[in-house]
Amino acid sequence: MQVTLTAVSDAECRITYGSQLAENMVCFEGNYNEGNCFGDSGSPITQYISRGYVIAHAISSFFSANGCESTDPSGYTKLFPYSDWIHNVIYNNNYKIMPSI
Repeated sequence: MQVTLTAVSDAECRITYGSQLAENMVCFEGNYNEGNCFGDSGSPITQYISRGYVIAHAISSFFSANGCESTDPSGYTKLFPYSDWIHNVIYNNNYKIMPSI
């Protein structure tokens, strides 16, 4: 399933989550009932570029204790801080992926 989410500022996200929001995290919110829920951990935040290229920016980490249908933002772990590690895991295990642009 695909939904459109909007990034939330760190300051706004900290109103809900306080110190749980680490520097390597970002929050997103969607319309009612379009955020994270049970079973969504690890789901990506992606951006469609052009000609079929997609960039993954973050992966789902947590949602509000107020429930899936809450209007609270959901927390995601940014992928960029881990890009070297991801690259090493992929290439050291001979996974076939498209080259970087």
